Amino acid sequence: MAKKRKLDASKGAASSGPPKKQQQQQQQQLQLQKLQEEEAKKVKVEEEEEVAEEVEEEAEEVEEEVEEEEEEVEEEEEEEEEEEDGGEDANEGDKQIGLGWDTIAETLIAAFKQYGEIEDCKAVTDKVSGKSKGYGFILFIAVFGCWGRRCRRW
Repeated sequence: MAKKRKLDASKGAASSGPPKKQQQQQQQQLQLQKLQEEEAKKVKVEEEEEVAEEVEEEAEEVEEEVEEEEEEVEEEEEEEEEEEDGGEDANEGDKQIGLGWDTIAETLIAAFKQYGEIEDCKAVTDKVSGKSKGYGFILFIAVFGCWGRRCRRW
Protein backbone atom coordinates (compact mmCIF):
# COMPACT_ATOMS: atom_id res chain seq x y z
CA MET A 1 0.00 0.00 0.00
CA ALA A 2 2.84 2.24 0.68
CA LYS A 3 3.85 1.77 -2.89
CA LYS A 4 0.40 2.82 -4.07
CA ARG A 5 0.48 5.93 -1.93
CA LYS A 6 3.85 6.82 -3.31
CA LEU A 7 2.55 6.30 -6.80
CA ASP A 8 -0.57 8.23 -6.01
CA ALA A 9 1.51 10.94 -4.40
CA SER A 10 3.83 10.99 -7.34
CA LYS A 11 0.86 11.14 -9.69
CA GLY A 12 -0.63 13.94 -7.61
CA ALA A 13 2.63 15.78 -7.66
CA ALA A 14 2.90 15.22 -11.34
CA SER A 15 -0.69 16.27 -11.87
CA SER A 16 -0.25 19.35 -9.68
CA GLY A 17 2.71 20.46 -11.76
CA PRO A 18 0.87 21.34 -14.94
CA PRO A 19 -1.91 23.25 -13.17
CA LYS A 20 0.71 25.50 -11.55
CA LYS A 21 2.15 26.22 -14.97
CA GLN A 22 -1.34 26.92 -16.25
CA GLN A 23 -1.97 29.27 -13.35
CA GLN A 24 1.30 31.05 -14.05
CA GLN A 25 0.44 31.33 -17.72
CA GLN A 26 -3.01 32.66 -16.87
CA GLN A 27 -1.48 35.21 -14.51
CA GLN A 28 0.99 36.25 -17.20
CA GLN A 29 -1.84 36.57 -19.73
CA LEU A 30 -3.84 38.69 -17.25
CA GLN A 31 -0.82 40.87 -16.65
CA LEU A 32 -0.32 41.24 -20.42
CA GLN A 33 -3.98 42.14 -20.84
CA LYS A 34 -3.72 44.73 -18.08
CA LEU A 35 -0.60 46.20 -19.67
CA GLN A 36 -2.29 46.28 -23.07
CA GLU A 37 -5.36 47.94 -21.56
CA GLU A 38 -3.19 50.52 -19.81
CA GLU A 39 -1.31 51.22 -23.04
CA ALA A 40 -4.61 51.53 -24.91
CA LYS A 41 -5.84 53.97 -22.26
CA LYS A 42 -2.62 55.96 -22.56
CA VAL A 43 -2.99 56.07 -26.34
CA LYS A 44 -6.63 57.20 -26.01
CA VAL A 45 -5.64 59.88 -23.53
CA GLU A 46 -2.85 61.09 -25.82
CA GLU A 47 -5.23 61.15 -28.80
CA GLU A 48 -7.83 63.04 -26.77
CA GLU A 49 -5.19 65.54 -25.67
CA GLU A 50 -4.10 66.04 -29.27
CA VAL A 51 -7.69 66.55 -30.36
CA ALA A 52 -8.24 68.99 -27.49
CA GLU A 53 -5.13 70.95 -28.50
CA GLU A 54 -6.30 71.09 -32.11
CA VAL A 55 -9.74 72.30 -31.02
CA GLU A 56 -8.16 74.98 -28.82
CA GLU A 57 -5.95 76.14 -31.68
CA GLU A 58 -8.93 76.30 -34.03
CA ALA A 59 -10.93 78.20 -31.41
CA GLU A 60 -8.09 80.72 -31.02
CA GLU A 61 -7.90 81.18 -34.79
CA VAL A 62 -11.65 81.74 -34.99
CA GLU A 63 -11.47 84.26 -32.12
CA GLU A 64 -8.69 86.14 -33.91
CA GLU A 65 -10.71 86.19 -37.14
CA VAL A 66 -13.77 87.47 -35.30
CA GLU A 67 -11.73 90.20 -33.60
CA GLU A 68 -10.27 91.26 -36.95
CA GLU A 69 -13.72 91.38 -38.52
CA GLU A 70 -15.07 93.40 -35.59
CA GLU A 71 -12.20 95.87 -35.95
CA GLU A 72 -12.89 96.20 -39.67
CA VAL A 73 -16.59 96.80 -39.01
CA GLU A 74 -15.77 99.42 -36.36
CA GLU A 75 -13.40 101.18 -38.75
CA GLU A 76 -16.04 101.18 -41.49
CA GLU A 77 -18.65 102.56 -39.07
CA GLU A 78 -16.25 105.30 -37.96
CA GLU A 79 -15.56 106.22 -41.57
CA GLU A 80 -19.29 106.35 -42.31
CA GLU A 81 -19.87 108.54 -39.24
CA GLU A 82 -17.08 110.89 -40.30
CA GLU A 83 -18.60 111.15 -43.76
CA GLU A 84 -22.05 111.79 -42.31
CA ASP A 85 -20.68 114.37 -39.87
CA GLY A 86 -18.78 116.14 -42.62
CA GLY A 87 -15.39 114.83 -41.52
CA GLU A 88 -12.18 115.00 -43.50
CA ASP A 89 -13.23 112.18 -45.82
CA ALA A 90 -16.58 113.74 -46.70
CA ASN A 91 -17.11 115.09 -50.21
CA GLU A 92 -17.02 118.86 -50.36
CA GLY A 93 -20.00 118.89 -52.72
CA ASP A 94 -22.23 117.28 -50.06
CA LYS A 95 -23.42 120.40 -48.27
CA GLN A 96 -26.62 120.85 -46.34
CA ILE A 97 -29.19 122.81 -48.26
CA GLY A 98 -31.78 124.90 -46.46
CA LEU A 99 -32.26 126.03 -42.89
CA GLY A 100 -32.62 123.86 -39.84
CA TRP A 101 -35.98 123.13 -38.21
CA ASP A 102 -35.19 125.43 -35.29
CA THR A 103 -34.17 128.48 -37.35
CA ILE A 104 -35.76 131.77 -36.32
CA ALA A 105 -35.42 135.33 -37.65
CA GLU A 106 -32.84 136.24 -34.99
CA THR A 107 -30.63 133.36 -36.13
CA LEU A 108 -30.76 134.61 -39.72
CA ILE A 109 -29.95 138.16 -38.64
CA ALA A 110 -26.94 136.96 -36.63
CA ALA A 111 -25.67 134.94 -39.60
CA PHE A 112 -26.12 137.63 -42.29
CA LYS A 113 -25.38 140.92 -40.47
CA GLN A 114 -21.73 140.60 -41.48
CA TYR A 115 -22.73 141.23 -45.11
CA GLY A 116 -24.50 144.49 -44.48
CA GLU A 117 -27.14 146.32 -42.54
CA ILE A 118 -30.40 144.37 -42.41
CA GLU A 119 -33.73 146.17 -42.71
CA ASP A 120 -36.08 143.18 -42.42
CA CYS A 121 -35.80 139.42 -41.88
CA LYS A 122 -38.38 136.65 -42.05
CA ALA A 123 -37.84 132.89 -41.42
CA VAL A 124 -40.79 131.09 -42.99
CA THR A 125 -42.49 128.71 -40.53
CA ASP A 126 -45.32 126.24 -40.60
CA LYS A 127 -48.45 127.80 -39.12
CA VAL A 128 -49.52 124.65 -37.27
CA SER A 129 -46.25 123.31 -35.85
CA GLY A 130 -44.27 126.57 -35.76
CA LYS A 131 -41.18 124.84 -37.21
CA SER A 132 -39.10 126.46 -39.92
CA LYS A 133 -39.87 125.35 -43.46
CA GLY A 134 -36.20 125.59 -44.40
CA TYR A 135 -36.06 129.01 -46.07
CA GLY A 136 -36.39 132.68 -45.26
CA PHE A 137 -36.11 136.25 -46.59
CA ILE A 138 -33.62 138.98 -45.73
CA LEU A 139 -33.91 142.61 -46.81
CA PHE A 140 -30.64 144.55 -46.74
CA ILE A 141 -30.38 148.34 -46.63
CA ALA A 142 -28.30 149.21 -49.66
CA VAL A 143 -26.21 152.32 -50.37
CA PHE A 144 -26.37 153.48 -53.99
CA GLY A 145 -24.35 156.08 -55.81
CA CYS A 146 -21.57 158.30 -54.61
CA TRP A 147 -23.84 160.54 -52.51
CA GLY A 148 -24.06 157.92 -49.75
CA ARG A 149 -27.83 157.92 -49.95
CA ARG A 150 -29.64 154.98 -48.37
CA CYS A 151 -32.53 153.47 -50.21
CA ARG A 152 -34.56 150.36 -50.29
CA ARG A 153 -33.58 147.70 -52.82
CA TRP A 154 -36.50 146.07 -54.58
